[in-house]
Amino acid sequence: MVESQSGEPKERILAGHSNGGTFANYVLFKHTNVFDKYIIGASDDKYSFPILYTYEKEYAEQNKDLNKAVHLI
Repeated sequence: MVESQSGEPKERILAGHSNGGTFANYVLFKHTNVFDKYIIGASDDKYSFPILYTYEKEYAEQNKDLNKAVHLI
């Protein structure tokens, strides 16, 4: 990883658009502690939305807050 060559980064940012936006939403709710900030653009399509809502609902049922910077574009 980059950390092995340059040390621990100050922050980690994940950006994704289309399929990458779907992936970024998945990581946001299922692997929340991997990144500090998320830039999410136009998640894939109407077929992805139901599962993304499920991820969000499951996260909200188990957590009070989502302490991450999320920018939707």
